[in-house]
Amino acid sequence: MDRKQKIVLFTTHLGMGGVQMKIISIARELNKQKFEVHVIYNGHGVLSEELDNIPGIEIHTIRSLQRNPHPIKDSLSIVSLIAYFHSRSPDIVSYAGPKAALLGSIAAWFARVPFRIYFLSGIQFNERQRLPIRLAFQGLEKLTCAFSSVVVCVSQLNREKLLLSGITRAEKLETIYSGYDLQRFLKAGQENRQDLRKALGWHPNHFIVLQVSNLEPVKNVLDLLRAAKHLAPHYPFCRFYIVGEGSDRIRLEQHILSERLENHCFLLGWRRDVPELMTASDVVTLTSRKEGLPQVCSQAMATGTPLVMYDCEGIREELHHNVNGLLVRNGDVNELTQAIEELILSPDKRRQFGEQGLRMLNWDHDIDKMMARLETFYSSLDRKTGGCSRWKRCKAEADDERR
Repeated sequence: MDRKQKIVLFTTHLGMGGVQMKIISIARELNKQKFEVHVIYNGHGVLSEELDNIPGIEIHTIRSLQRNPHPIKDSLSIVSLIAYFHSRSPDIVSYAGPKAALLGSIAAWFARVPFRIYFLSGIQFNERQRLPIRLAFQGLEKLTCAFSSVVVCVSQLNREKLLLSGITRAEKLETIYSGYDLQRFLKAGQENRQDLRKALGWHPNHFIVLQVSNLEPVKNVLDLLRAAKHLAPHYPFCRFYIVGEGSDRIRLEQHILSERLENHCFLLGWRRDVPELMTASDVVTLTSRKEGLPQVCSQAMATGTPLVMYDCEGIREELHHNVNGLLVRNGDVNELTQAIEELILSPDKRRQFGEQGLRMLNWDHDIDKMMARLETFYSSLDRKTGGCSRWKRCKAEADDERR
């Protein structure tokens, strides 16, 4: 019987988000007959219970891990990671999230883990940043990629930007789209919108704007509330529902109250019925300052709901302006307001965008397809496969780096 590959999945925390849901999905779906799965995180987050319920995996917590930079705790975390890697001798360490990627790649390199896989969740630098900040993020990204054997991108546009920016070499890059239960969104999209609204307690004649995102500063939800402030007096039937939790919640609640938007804007927290919420909505928005390729984009397309989103690198791969939705200049609240208003006034355009989005849907987002590609990729890294070109390349790079 062939030896199982030993794989460690690492992230800082398990709060609700695309990175964390990806770690959960991989831990749950990897074939336990072929892979021995370990997960490392700080023990906190709303997805912790979901991780605990996955059979056949080993979970290890490092309490010093935290999301924000902390030199002392970060150093302790690297030492703890190195000790764990030494004790378990994994074949592969995969890390996701900017902080986890930096710490995990350094620790795995020092522990001489054969393959260090960086799941790139999005590009951290962009042209809107001040030059010193952008250069700092580019430097950190280059360092993380240098310590990693392979960088797995979630979109082709992310891959191209890494190459154009000189962050790493083409032979280090792979593209594997993030997967989820696509069939559930397609099924929800076939349900009657008015029946869903009745079940949700939503008025049948309201214009529903839905945003699904963390309530964190990078998601910039405040811009959506500012657009709501402009639209509410002219379109009193317009409602804004925001699904998510995060550190910005109190600030957003205060803004809603101070601007007297409590009858128009609602923070729903985390919900398990996102497919139904999307189907019942008229438009799905996203106001992030930066993204890799957010799942919410293809999820809305699967339900036949048009998109209005800030222009970020990854989003352009699936949202084509005036085809399946409207791309808005990042940070431009006036343009965001106008885009939502355009769809309020044009039911035909909403229908056309929704239908076109469904036709353009990328089926690589299906969880089964993602896992098939990922398992094939992991298997190609098997230390026993001496003839594998990637194995030879990664081993040679690791040897060179250690000299």
